[in-house]
Amino acid sequence: MKSINRELRAAIVLKFGTQYNFSAALGVPNNMVSLVVCGNKVLNDEQKRHWARVLNVKDIERLFPKG
Repeated sequence: MKSINRELRAAIVLKFGTQYNFSAALGVPNNMVSLVVCGNKVLNDEQKRHWARVLNVKDIERLFPKG
């Protein structure tokens, strides 16, 4: 069973209020954000850096832990 990325979800809600607002800021479909938050999609390194930058999070590992 996949696990929800609670750190990513919290960062999204803190900065944007909703996943929908975050997806709009990224210019990606809302369901893509949901898939990543729920652990059903893995981003590549460039996407991780971009998401962290939009969220103003310097520690990418905090949002996207390895393993």
